[in-house]
Amino acid sequence: TITSFLQGGPEAQMHIKSLLKRTANLSPIEAQPPTAEAIAKARASEEGQGGMRSFLERKPKPWLSDDS
Repeated sequence: TITSFLQGGPEAQMHIKSLLKRTANLSPIEAQPPTAEAIAKARASEEGQGGMRSFLERKPKPWLSDDS
């Protein structure tokens, strides 16, 4: 949902928009390699690590303020 998207990290939002633009006219098979690469980079990023850590520790996401 849009709510879930808006709660994602700022870097993740920027990268997903870019990925959607790059893969919009590709078949699902053609879109797999750039999608897999984007997921791997996101998970390895500082923001991705912080998000995973907050999930595993059941803590708020580091990029969300208290008023979100």
